[in-house]
Amino acid sequence: MVRTGGVRTLGSAVWHTLAWAIFGAGYVGTIVFAAWGIRATPGEVLLVLAAGARLSAYIGATVGEIGFLRGIWLDGSRRMAWLEDYAARLTEHTMLPFPHG
Repeated sequence: MVRTGGVRTLGSAVWHTLAWAIFGAGYVGTIVFAAWGIRATPGEVLLVLAAGARLSAYIGATVGEIGFLRGIWLDGSRRMAWLEDYAARLTEHTMLPFPHG
């Protein structure tokens, strides 16, 4: 039987951390670019900050949904492995020769 409890928790934490690290780096890079790279006005920098807050909510929802779908996939694969083991145990006994009596 496949055990996925610890793997699911660890994998989910890794994916969340990676997604937020990528987002954070991109967000900071965008603000730095807007403030110094294109010499934006304070209003334009504020607009980038507001858009980043909304984007953060979208990314959070997306990462949450990916984690949810991944959990469903892992649970389904665990159940499939159990069913394959169960079917193998049943067919083991049916392969015995028929007793003559």
